[in-house]
Amino acid sequence: MLLEHDLLVIDQLTSFARTDFSILDGDGNPVGSIVTEGSLSSRLFRGSREFSVIDASDGATVVRLVDVPNFGRDTFEVRAASGENLMTVARRFSWTGIKLRATASSGSEWTLDGNWREREFTVADASGAVLAQIGRSWKGAAAVLRGHERYTVTFTRRATDQDRRSVLGLVITIDLVRAKDDEAAAASAST
Repeated sequence: MLLEHDLLVIDQLTSFARTDFSILDGDGNPVGSIVTEGSLSSRLFRGSREFSVIDASDGATVVRLVDVPNFGRDTFEVRAASGENLMTVARRFSWTGIKLRATASSGSEWTLDGNWREREFTVADASGAVLAQIGRSWKGAAAVLRGHERYTVTFTRRATDQDRRSVLGLVITIDLVRAKDDEAAAASAST
């Protein structure tokens, strides 16, 4: 089962029109995937993007992430397979770089501290207890040129299944924020 692994390697497979990932355990065995939901036309007309994390052992959806359409700051919702909101992640204004506010369904604030350029983060719950480390690792020159990323997620023993679901949603959020910033930078450079 996907949530039983303390180390996950998340490899981006596609980057144009879809953002799909494979999820491997620490030994390189497939344990899950992240798939973009809906057709390209539905994503264009609805304006939102949805992603599902699928457990390879039984094909069940573990968690969903919804990139909520809005004007202004980006907002993302991490939802259980049943649709229950587990966490809302909102981009905050900052002069010093990217900041995200992660609010669990209980109302508690999680912290996501780290380096956006290197995509190295520590995730902690409201009490300050570390739940996971998220990092980017080298996937190879060809993958980097295609814009494909590799993330590693190391969960602490303290992380519950619900915490692990929320952290997986945060990984997708980090990648979406990175992609949006890259697209904005490319657009401003071409004008």
